[in-house]
Amino acid sequence: MLGPAFKNNLFGGKNSLGETIRIGRIPFTVIGITKPKGTDIDGVNQDDQIFVPIQTALRRVFNLDYINTINIQATSIEKMDDAIKHITEALREQHRLNRLNKSDDFTIQNQIELLENTKRNDQHLYGAYRKYGKCFFTGWRNWYTCNHVNCHKRKN
Repeated sequence: MLGPAFKNNLFGGKNSLGETIRIGRIPFTVIGITKPKGTDIDGVNQDDQIFVPIQTALRRVFNLDYINTINIQATSIEKMDDAIKHITEALREQHRLNRLNKSDDFTIQNQIELLENTKRNDQHLYGAYRKYGKCFFTGWRNWYTCNHVNCHKRKN
């Protein structure tokens, strides 16, 4: 599956269904085009992507036998906690953690938590800037001046 922007970059207006593309030396047949989605919260153009079968990608493209990241979208914010609960249960079962009575060997993050952490970090940085910013700026200005003068003297 190709994203619409990727399809347009590669094939222009031409019909791409059934065409073969290569990732490295591995051939893939185009079986469809995704619906336009635009840019996500991280600034990634979701329309400029390729989707391939996970087992093929792991084995033949990345030479891996495990998945290290999965992105999942809940149908609504209200259903996010239920989705996390079901995903946790499924992963614990798949990793056989329940039978062995072990703690989770995976991490689940939701975007609400990520946004709250980002906001909290930004507040800490802003507080540090207000408290120490002048010192940092003065120190940088002095370093720049010393290095600029030293380099200028060496050239003469």
